[in-house]
Parts: sequence; C-alpha cells; structure tokens
Amino acid sequence: MTDLFQCCNLLKDFISEKLDGDIENFKQYNFLLLENDKKFGRCSEFGTGFDPDDTEIARAVYYLLFSNKVHDTDLDFSFSDIGTHKKYQGDTLNTFNTLFGENMERAVKYSNNDTAFIKEVEQFKNKCYVLGNFTMLPNLYADGQTINLYRGNWNTYKDYFDVFLYELNKCYEDAPDKDKTLSELMKANSFYFDIVNSMELFKRYNFISPYFTPEGAVRDSFKSKIENWDREPSRYVAFARNYICISEHLIDMRIQAILRILKRVIANVEIKIKYDEINRKFKNGKITKEQERSEKEALLRKYDPNRKKNGTYWFMKYEL
Repeated sequence: MTDLFQCCNLLKDFISEKLDGDIENFKQYNFLLLENDKKFGRCSEFGTGFDPDDTEIARAVYYLLFSNKVHDTDLDFSFSDIGTHKKYQGDTLNTFNTLFGENMERAVKYSNNDTAFIKEVEQFKNKCYVLGNFTMLPNLYADGQTINLYRGNWNTYKDYFDVFLYELNKCYEDAPDKDKTLSELMKANSFYFDIVNSMELFKRYNFISPYFTPEGAVRDSFKSKIENWDREPSRYVAFARNYICISEHLIDMRIQAILRILKRVIANVEIKIKYDEINRKFKNGKITKEQERSEKEALLRKYDPNRKKNGTYWFMKYEL
C-alpha cells in the first residue's frame, strides 16, 4: 500500500470522524483538540511535546499537498520524511505565542487585562491552530538551528512570518545585507531550495500569495510595526487587533486553496480505485471490451462531466 493511498485513507477517516463528513469543516477545526488522539494526533517519536502542525493528520495532508507522487511538482519525498528531526516538518505561519503567550499571559499583561480584548484573543487562538495556518518546510539543521527554530527565535524574527519572508527574499536575491544564518540554512536544505529556487516558487508551493502585493513584494503587515514589549496598553491592543485581522484573512485565503487540492486528490484516488476495478473485471472475463470502455467513460463523466481534463487524469500514472 503506497503513501498516497494510506494518506488519503487517513484524510477520509478524519473527515468522517472529526469533520462530520464535510471537508469544509477543516476551515474551523482546531488541531489543539488532537493532543490525546492516538489515531490523528500526537506524534511522539522523540518524546517531544504535542505540536498541532506536526500531527499524524497534518503530516498526511502535507504529503498529499506537496509530494511529486501526487502532483506535478519536483519535491520527491516519502511520508516517512515528514516529522520531528526529519527532512520536513510542519510549521505554523501566523504565530500565537509570540504576541499573546501560550496561555494568553502576555495578552492579559500588556492589555492591562482588557476583558473585551481577551475574548477576541481567545477566539483567535481557535483560528490560529487550523489547517489554513499550517505548511511544511525543510527541517535540516545548520549551526544548531532549523528554519522553524530560527524563525521563532526572539532575537531574530520573533516568529512573524512576513519578517521571515522579507529576509528569505533577500537571501534569494543574494543581497549584501542578507541574513547569513538563514542563507546557511537554505544551503543545508538544498534538496528543497535547489527546486524551490525563487520567491515566486516559494509563494506558489506554500499558497501564500496573500502575503504579497500585486507587484510581488512582501506585504509589510507587521515588520515595521513591531514595537518593544514595554509598550503601553492601547498601543499593544491596537497592534494585536490589526495582527488578528490580517492573520485571519490570510488563513481564510490559504484554506480555500488547500481544500481545492485535497478535494481533487480524494476524487482522483476514488477514480483510480474504481478504474482499476473495471480493469480487473475485464481481465477476469466478467465484462466485455465494450462494457469496459462504457464503464470507464461513465466513471470519468461522473467526476469530470465536461471532460475538461484539467488535471483529473493524473491518477492513471500511479499505483495505489
């Protein structure tokens, strides 16, 4: 049984068991709920703490989104390459802890316990741990750092994704003032960056076009607005509310693109299973050649009634 088939089966089980049978419910499903879930949740190869973006179901989704076994991409990896201390690992784009604290202690402290604001932060915490806020990035070390760790370093980017993109773009352009540590991390993860070798490709692979202006520049959502932590409450609350508003918009935009792909993957695997079943019936003499052709035509019409052939037929190239 291939990675494609196993990951797709896990995804379908998740939709059935956790999303009430509707993939659209991914838009609001909080992955924090999976902490004690043995089937879809906690991954504990190294005894590390629970990480919502590195759960079993998240890893399966990353494989289905990014692998060249599933799409016409050049990223050649297996499901076993994803996870803690492996070639790839899940990452959260718009951070929660940096600005608000893991248990919202910063939100309480820096807002002077503004109760209305605290409620907004509680709602955002649910939004922050949904699939639309996750991606998969290369994960090999350089000088004791990974991209994930370096992004979250308090002395570097403080986990603000637009700051990371701004610095990443300087590395892509080999700017004189590029971040040398990030540049070394890109070299250490050359298996990824030799393929995703431009900001345009990085943007496309990670569904992050909302982070860019129409002209292709990184939007300065937060970079120039990050202030010292000893700011007074009204300025902190204003910055945080803007952060929540922008982050929620970006998350909503990304999940639309992600779900379009996952729906197509599920449909293609279903077609492949039924297509192979028709082949077996003909091979075993249970149907005639004409019946085989007719059943295949009916199958393809069901999933692609207008016969646009817009990527639906890749399934015939792969084994399940």
